[in-house]
Amino acid sequence: MELVPPCLFEIETEPSTGCTIGVDDAGFDITAGETFVIMGLSGFGKST
Repeated sequence: MELVPPCLFEIETEPSTGCTIGVDDAGFDITAGETFVIMGLSGFGKST
């Protein structure tokens, strides 16, 4: 994932809810033997 320099990006919101989009269309590869953890508060969309 390419890093975005601070303060050089436009904040997007979801039109139907008005919520701020934090991560959109992210991808990653996990190879055999690696341990990977997605951490976040309850209700913050980790499984969506």
